[in-house]
Amino acid sequence: MVGTLIFSAVLTYATFVIFHAFGKLGNSSCPPSKASEPLFDTYDEKYYEPIRQASPNNMISDIVKKGYLFFVTIENTVTGDKQTISNRNKKYLIWDANNIAYKFYNKERGIIK
Repeated sequence: MVGTLIFSAVLTYATFVIFHAFGKLGNSSCPPSKASEPLFDTYDEKYYEPIRQASPNNMISDIVKKGYLFFVTIENTVTGDKQTISNRNKKYLIWDANNIAYKFYNKERGIIK
């Protein structure tokens, strides 16, 4: 009985030592700047496809990030339409901005014709 208790105590202590050594090894093999970065770009912050203007009369602002949201403003100088859109995902924001730019372009073509 006493032998079993001593054996389990030694085994427990050895387990803690092994996991502590693995923890130290993991911290030394990867610098903290890389370790603190997320593994995945969940909101496509590194997505750099340009927003298509669709018309020379469309004015598109730069994409701005405030908190968790990305913002962009699209304005058409002929129709006077202006819309600011936001999204948490940068890729989807660019897709929405392209749709709105084409919507403004189609409205502009209807006015000019």
